[in-house]
Amino acid sequence: MQYSAPSPVIGVKKQLKDMKRFALLLVATLTLTLQGCNDSDGDYARYWAVATVHPLGENNYYFTTDSNRSIYAGDKSRIIAYEPVEGQRAFIWFNYLPVAFEGYDYNVELYKIENILTKEVETVTTPTDLALMGDDPIQLVGWQLGGGYLTLQFAFRSQGFTTHVVHLVNNEATTGEEAPEGYVGLEFRHNARKDLDGHYGYGYASFRLGDFDPQTTGRKGIYLRTRTPEGDVKYISIEPETTGTGR
Repeated sequence: MQYSAPSPVIGVKKQLKDMKRFALLLVATLTLTLQGCNDSDGDYARYWAVATVHPLGENNYYFTTDSNRSIYAGDKSRIIAYEPVEGQRAFIWFNYLPVAFEGYDYNVELYKIENILTKEVETVTTPTDLALMGDDPIQLVGWQLGGGYLTLQFAFRSQGFTTHVVHLVNNEATTGEEAPEGYVGLEFRHNARKDLDGHYGYGYASFRLGDFDPQTTGRKGIYLRTRTPEGDVKYISIEPETTGTGR
């Protein structure tokens, strides 16, 4: 039994009924791993996680999880032509190896890596630039805050022929609802490029928080603005080392 990662490519056609099933992936990974199957026979990955990629040179690499655990892939024989990039976020599928690898929390045999769309927080200072970010409806399905990243799962309507774009924005151009004391105010923006009808597509994006990371700035969390599928503006409080669902 082999598991297949949900594609992070934005604009893939998918029915809304699948959204909760994929949200479980994001919510379950805060504790690093999830047992995928109960059966013990066959060659397949029994665990997976959301992780950050770190190159070691000569096409070698390791991962860190959002709970700051390090994973070394002592067996990469199933991985072909993966090019590690520092800070890239990815879904990884693996099994534990019985022999530890010095300097790392876990040593694993790696079955699959699938990159997650990884972006920075964008600071916008003019209304013109803010308009370019878009403000189209989007369903926030799930989230995870930790390890210096805010990872979001989302869904939106699409005909399937247009690439949608998402941004995490520090809005210095206009005023909105003020973030509660101790929270960082950010906005999840969606530019549908006029593709607003059709089936629901889903995607994942992981945003490197940098100076906006509550865990390194002593803040309580992120106060996230988004626009719902009904067209309403909604604010969500997200605390570090937590996961959540938008439904």
